[in-house]
Amino acid sequence: MSTNSTAVAEFQRKSAQAQAALEKVRGRGTAGNGATSAMVDAGGRLRDLTFAPTAAKWGDRIPALVLKASRAAEQDAIAQVQKITKPLTDDPRLRQTLAETKSLLSAEEPGKRRPRPKAEESEDAYFRNFSPHDPR
Repeated sequence: MSTNSTAVAEFQRKSAQAQAALEKVRGRGTAGNGATSAMVDAGGRLRDLTFAPTAAKWGDRIPALVLKASRAAEQDAIAQVQKITKPLTDDPRLRQTLAETKSLLSAEEPGKRRPRPKAEESEDAYFRNFSPHDPR
């Protein structure tokens, strides 16, 4: 097996492990000394919101507590996602293999340029602007 094939196989293995772990991510945050608790998934989507009996004393400040707990949960989820993806993003062999593969795939004959499909441009724009806590 070539070095590139080995690196690709390793990337696929690490990617599958990361994907399985990302599906289990649940960021948690609280506010108001535990009066409000939020839970989000790896994408920052709110999955649970709870209020302790003491939440009533916060009155019209409850919406601010919800936002604070949600932000804390998002930060927790981001930290978990970064930890999970670190083996992928820190491996120089995988980065080099991906760069080489991208270079090979983008190689064109001199003077000929293939037009980019609209869907490909749209996907590129999505990933350029991707944020794990954006609920899109």
